[in-house]
Amino acid sequence: MQPPSATCSHHPPRDGAEGNGTLGTMPKPLPKVPHIESPIVLRAELLTTVPHSMSTIDRLEAVGQFPRRIRLLPTARVGWLRREVAAYLRRLGTRK
Repeated sequence: MQPPSATCSHHPPRDGAEGNGTLGTMPKPLPKVPHIESPIVLRAELLTTVPHSMSTIDRLEAVGQFPRRIRLLPTARVGWLRREVAAYLRRLGTRK
């Protein structure tokens, strides 16, 4: 019997330290830099930035009046491009 620390050929590496790192591992997130904004706006930030509810955003997006969301793979999360949201807010401000 092999000791528990031995590597089995039928199990993927758990921490990415062994093997080529493509099986069973997630990419490490980039470190956060406080003075640089992410190019992606996540749902929580979007709802504090845009004066609409999520259902209104969904409806406007469906008819092409709001920026399209993008899938953030490999997760199920979605986000919006910050530059497109900013442009939408500028158009919304000039419309009133």
